Amino acid sequence: MSNNRAYYRDAFTAITYTANASPGTASKTWDVKGTIVPTTGSTSEFDWPTMTFYPQVAGYPYCFYTPGWAYYICGSTSIYITAYTNSQCQPYGNWTFAVSEDGGLVGQRSFDMFGEVPPEDLTIQSQNSQHTYDTICYVTGSSSPRVDAACGTPNTTRYNIHQKGCAITSAAMVLNYHGVGATPDPLDDHLVSLGAAGYTKTGKVMWSGPADYSGGVVRSFWLGPKPADTQDSVVKDRICRYGPQAMAVTNPATKTEHFVMVTGRTENDATWKIYDPAGGVITTLAAYSDKYHGTRLYAGQRVTYIDPLNRLIFRLYSPAEIVVTAPDGKKTGFDPIKNLRYGDIPNSAYEIEALGDNEIGQPDNHPEKVLDIGGGVDGEYVVQVIGTGTGTYDLDVTRVNANGNFQDQTEITGIPIEPGVVHQYSVSYSAGSGTPPTFIGGYDGGGQRPADVNRFLRYSSPSEARTSLPAGTTSARVAISYGATIDPATFTATLNGADVRHLFSPQAGGSQTIDVPLAAGSNTLLLSVQGLTDSGRVTTDTDRLVFLVQ
Repeated sequence: MSNNRAYYRDAFTAITYTANASPGTASKTWDVKGTIVPTTGSTSEFDWPTMTFYPQVAGYPYCFYTPGWAYYICGSTSIYITAYTNSQCQPYGNWTFAVSEDGGLVGQRSFDMFGEVPPEDLTIQSQNSQHTYDTICYVTGSSSPRVDAACGTPNTTRYNIHQKGCAITSAAMVLNYHGVGATPDPLDDHLVSLGAAGYTKTGKVMWSGPADYSGGVVRSFWLGPKPADTQDSVVKDRICRYGPQAMAVTNPATKTEHFVMVTGRTENDATWKIYDPAGGVITTLAAYSDKYHGTRLYAGQRVTYIDPLNRLIFRLYSPAEIVVTAPDGKKTGFDPIKNLRYGDIPNSAYEIEALGDNEIGQPDNHPEKVLDIGGGVDGEYVVQVIGTGTGTYDLDVTRVNANGNFQDQTEITGIPIEPGVVHQYSVSYSAGSGTPPTFIGGYDGGGQRPADVNRFLRYSSPSEARTSLPAGTTSARVAISYGATIDPATFTATLNGADVRHLFSPQAGGSQTIDVPLAAGSNTLLLSVQGLTDSGRVTTDTDRLVFLVQ
């Protein structure tokens, strides 16, 4: 504390005083009381147990005692006392400690507690660098809008940090707070060197990457917070516990996504104080209409880790939305058909992540839907991809280990989808497993015993045995996963009794998407394959899928 200023990451605040008693004093008492007048809210008080002086205790002269002590302190008429309290994450405003002697005020100390990280511990940085960013490119000369292109093709230019580097610049500022020397250029180089553990395929930061750059000094947690009505309270708690965080905001003028570093509250508690990489300025969230849609949580070595660091991160690249159901039935994500947003899985969050072009104010060409589950329980997760447009989607799942570091990633790509179509997958997760989680069809067709037989044929689409389709529909898309122990030579397929085996290419452990031709009325697709069960028995999985064209 300096200049009567304290900060809400400070672990303790205290007042010291000397209790003096003359040899002839019969007894004497001292009391310390604290008063907090918060920036917002009601005044509160707290106090410490009374200190009492006794001329003699059990034959020992001149003794001091306060409730809670294991013994008396004897042999002197004077004692130096420090009365302290845990102040971290406590209300900010004006604090007063008052000392009374035999009921009369003899000393007082007041100071201001600020709801922010000490400014002297922070360094502002700017994303104004021409250093190339990640390995994403655009067509040279294209502007307003820029047209993205595959790097390495003719007439392409790589994006630079000035254009896309707000996230890594914010992360670099957070690392610096925790004592890790970081600037955007070398941090970007490190993330590029990590491959899939550094950046996503569309240039979004894998938030465990900056933690990896710190060499273990800093750890990353998960996205959040959600839902919106608890954001401020959760962010306050996270800053006071862990320090500044990267915050996702939207530029109200250009509607582009952006990242800043949030460091706490303004003195009047009206808004957030931020360090903005765009221009390298210290300002407030009022510059972004006082709105944000999540934070990226980092913690340094001064923190005792009581939070789960292992997690699953689903990223959806598509004209679609995603809902994940945990093994206990709780959900997180957004269902556009029901217009329902879920956030029931503990330590989970779902949001759209994008990086606007800071140079020309262009929105991200490839926003990602990100669903992050921190400390997930082991078991089978059901993943629903719900179409909002016509096109194809990619979906990946990243596993982060108990140390908060990237562990592995599995991806499916180029899956066709249309508005209102629901694809369903199953992902088996075990935090301690060395095997990456994989996507398999979430619907197993049912009907066979033992249940593991149903794993020979599984479907992400359709998600039930009977599907109704509008009049005029001429085909149905079947996305099928083949079990790892099937015998492809035994696979059969008929449609309304006719052999359609030629449409399929079964491979053990593989998957494919097929457009099955349909006629008006009822269409029955019968699929069958032999495989090896967990017990080592050869048996057959047969599924009957009905498509009713109205």
